[in-house]
Amino acid sequence: MSVRTLDVRTVLHGGPPQTDGGRLTLATKVMPLRELITRAVVAEHIKAPQYQPIDEARIMRQFTEDGDPTGLGRELAEAFIEGYRERPLVPPPEETPEGQRDIAAGLAAFEAGHFEVRVGGRRVLGLDTPVELSLESQVIFLRTVRLVAG
Repeated sequence: MSVRTLDVRTVLHGGPPQTDGGRLTLATKVMPLRELITRAVVAEHIKAPQYQPIDEARIMRQFTEDGDPTGLGRELAEAFIEGYRERPLVPPPEETPEGQRDIAAGLAAFEAGHFEVRVGGRRVLGLDTPVELSLESQVIFLRTVRLVAG
């Protein structure tokens, strides 16, 4: 099993690629498009604060920036960090109601034609279409915009 990391870019039709798509780390080479979209949605959820590790050094600096003459700042920082470590584990996004809702919305948006997916310059047409990924694969989620005549 090889692990690969792909950059994901979002493109508004006719515009420049946005680098906000993040990175996907995958342990498989071939997967259905449905799984790729699911992984992309999960990657967005993982950007949320509850999934981010705490920067203990930054917290310590914030609580002791005045030189901490009484030592109280250090105690508060240590209590804050300890509380963060002991917080309940956050379930993976795909196991939360919000994550499941967003995954379903992403799959429905693809089926409704609100975006298309291109891998290696080729458009992927169906959710069950196998997508072959390599380290060189470029994955683009291309949002489609319907022109409306007024």
